[in-house]
Amino acid sequence: WLTQRGLETLDVRMERASATAFILANHFQNHPSLRFLDYPGLASDKSHSVARSQFGNRFGNMMTLHLQGGVASANRFIAKTREAIP
Repeated sequence: WLTQRGLETLDVRMERASATAFILANHFQNHPSLRFLDYPGLASDKSHSVARSQFGNRFGNMMTLHLQGGVASANRFIAKTREAIP
């Protein structure tokens, strides 16, 4: 019953997750602390045209961020993210 109930809202949840990822990718793509961002929803991404042909307008909610400064920078980023989420 819970699985069926969850499937009823899956489309809405996936749409919102994809939209949020796109907003975040746009926000971070030119950040000075970022070395590289991989998100197929951005037109500048090398796999954008393939992703568009396969996924249409919904590119998912996963992205890869490569930060300047390696692991230490990643740990600071994670800590700041935790602080920002109530």
